[in-house]
Formats: sequence, structure tokens, C-alpha cells
Amino acid sequence: MFYFLSKCVGYLLSPVVWIIITVLIATFSARRRSFCIKLSLAIAVIFSNPFLANVALIATEYPATSLQSGKTYNAILLGGILNQNIRKLSTEFNPQMSSNRLLEPMQMMRKGQIQKLIITSGPAPFYFNFKPEALALEQMMFEQGIPERDIYLDTLAVNTWENAKYSKQILDQLGIQDTCLLITSALHMPRALRTFQQFGIKCKPYPVDYEQRYFTWSPSAWLIPNAESLYYWETILHEWMGSLIYSLRSNP
Repeated sequence: MFYFLSKCVGYLLSPVVWIIITVLIATFSARRRSFCIKLSLAIAVIFSNPFLANVALIATEYPATSLQSGKTYNAILLGGILNQNIRKLSTEFNPQMSSNRLLEPMQMMRKGQIQKLIITSGPAPFYFNFKPEALALEQMMFEQGIPERDIYLDTLAVNTWENAKYSKQILDQLGIQDTCLLITSALHMPRALRTFQQFGIKCKPYPVDYEQRYFTWSPSAWLIPNAESLYYWETILHEWMGSLIYSLRSNP
């Protein structure tokens, strides 16, 4: 129930949805038409501005971290890496922009920097015929020569709270109490790190998949609106709201 409620709230945290709602109100309410048209234009101008979106990304994304040379870690990899395509068979997946989240731990395992890797990602409830993402990621790692004995799966988690919950169970079963690398996108890292710490998991953040850009004086970087900025704001607002909701939940 919590998952579905959080998803419903997430859908409403979209500037595009706000624009549509205000335009619909303006269409059917003559009394509020002028105000709603101005409001929809303001939302469109503000949230499609690339400079403002980049400022919000810089403020939200977790700073880059480095690893101690020669040290090995156990690691936890959060899902959200692969895109399930309903037009293909349920066993086929297409990588999204966040594929670096998979490539980096694979390279680190080849170099011996990661000993054991926990992949936590269950099935998306809205895709009933698809297998858990963790199984697909495991298969991709096997195909790249990563030993099966070094990978442990959580195929149940459907949100960050459950990622932490089931990862804690696996860590306890393995008897791992040392600090683990937590690997997820830089934008998601602040919320993920706080959640894992709530479960008593000692983590060293290892953010990847940065979306922020270097500032330039090109008009396309600070003036000309684009649809990509709307997408970034939707993701940023989702993370802000998720952090707020999780902060209100009692510790496990």
C-alpha cells in the first residue's frame, strides 16, 4: 500500500502534470481562466529553464567520493538500471541512461575492489509478467565473467525502504558488519544513504550517473527552455518528497 501511495504522490510531483491541470481548469472555468493561464506559463518557464534545473541538480546530487587505494569492499547495488520493455519478451531488458550504475561495480569486481556484491531490486508491481530486475542484472554480470559465488540477490524490494530492509537481512545472514559501498545514482544517493543508515547499515556512498552540467554562457545552458529540464525537475521533486516521507517514518 505504501508503494502505491508513494507512486500516486510521485505522479503529481510533475511540472508537466501541473501545466495540464492548470490548462484544464482554465478551459472549463471562465472565472479562473486568466489566473490559470498565467500560472501554467509561469510553471512552464521556470521548470523548463536549464540553468535553474542544473542548480537544483547540483544542490541535490551527492558529491563525488573516492576509494582508498588497495582496499577491498563489500557493496550494495540498487536497481532502477534497466528498462523493462513491454513490447518484448518478459525476459528481455533495455539499458537506460543509468547503465553506469552497473558498469562501474562490474569493473571494480574485475579489479578485486569488490569482494561480495548485493543486488537489490524486485519486480515492478505494475509489470506483472516481468522477472525481478536483480535476476536480469545478475545474468548480465555472469555473461561478463563475474563469478556467481560473489553475487547475492534481493528480488523482493520495490522501493528504497525495502532495498535497505532486505539488504540488511542478507548482510546479517552473511555476517558482514564492515562498512559497505552503497552504489546508486548521485541524485538518489542522499535519500538512499539516510535510509540505509536508519536500518543500521554502515555505508560508504559511491554515487554514479551524475546529471549536473558545467555552467557555460551558451544560451542553451541558461536561457533556452528544454523538455529535459522538465524531466530533471520531476526526478528532483520525487527525491525531495521521498526524503521527506522517509524522514517521517519510524526507524525499523
